Amino acid sequence: MYGLTPFLFSGASGWIFKQSFFCSDKKRQDNHEQRIKLSFGYDADKERAVIGLPENFHGDAGEGVEGQVEQVGDGLAGGVDADDATGFLGRVGVRVAVTVAIAVFVADAVCVAVGRGVSLGGMVAVAVTSTLGLGLEARWDPPVPWFDMRVGLNQYDYEDVGDYSGITYDATLALDSYYLTGNLKFPVSPFRLTLGIFSNGNKLQMLSQDTGDLTIDIGGSTFPVADVGALTSTTSFGSSAPYAGVGFDFELFGKVGLNLDFGVLWQGEPSVALDATNWSNLSPAEQAILGPALETERLALEDEMSDLKAWPVVSLAFVYNF
Repeated sequence: MYGLTPFLFSGASGWIFKQSFFCSDKKRQDNHEQRIKLSFGYDADKERAVIGLPENFHGDAGEGVEGQVEQVGDGLAGGVDADDATGFLGRVGVRVAVTVAIAVFVADAVCVAVGRGVSLGGMVAVAVTSTLGLGLEARWDPPVPWFDMRVGLNQYDYEDVGDYSGITYDATLALDSYYLTGNLKFPVSPFRLTLGIFSNGNKLQMLSQDTGDLTIDIGGSTFPVADVGALTSTTSFGSSAPYAGVGFDFELFGKVGLNLDFGVLWQGEPSVALDATNWSNLSPAEQAILGPALETERLALEDEMSDLKAWPVVSLAFVYNF
């Protein structure tokens, strides 16, 4: 039974969910049940999601299981900027949902470790490579026909050189996302429909190259490179992004398999920041001339980056079914 309870954790206020799992011992005739209570939530003080087992948990796995659960919670939850209220709700909501699923996955593993089974539906671990980066995914098959839920994370930094609005930049595409999806499967077919929500931290970070030229064109005006320095730019998107797509699940003997996904992540209109590294060394008169040129250049960059608002997703995943 799920519950929502106010809590204080290390001096931080937030919410914590508590879930009890029952692991039946099939080896004993008295059908003994071991209750495992997992707690998971968000610690605003330390800016991370947390998972923990109670100290009085008894089982063959002992304290090592509790430590392992806490490490999974710390390692996979990631940090969230709690100062941005909108971003906080969007990113924390998805990340805590990911943590919840990992908690269920760990509960299944704990029951296996103590020699008992858990009746929560099947759990599947997935390693993913996609246009969203490299990632991990957990799939939960509830006792509902033709439906499953999946949570995961993707991260990768892709470096390249490109021309944007007439200026050559060294660019780093920093992919960082967490997601929760629902999947409607079709009988006697590997085909499925997928809808989901992403906690979107994707960014494009750029630094203009030193081409050896003495001048640089910014917003249609020419400036000495020695005065301006380099240009730095960061393109970001909405903290929450909807996803829609289709997929194909191929499994062998219900144990291993491949997943293919094709879809679109709607990141929304980009937000572009553009600065000159030598800005603080310019006089007010020079800043008054460079400022409008930077804004014109920024708007031109933002127009180019608008092509990224609909991010195509192609994914190949390797599946292991526990």
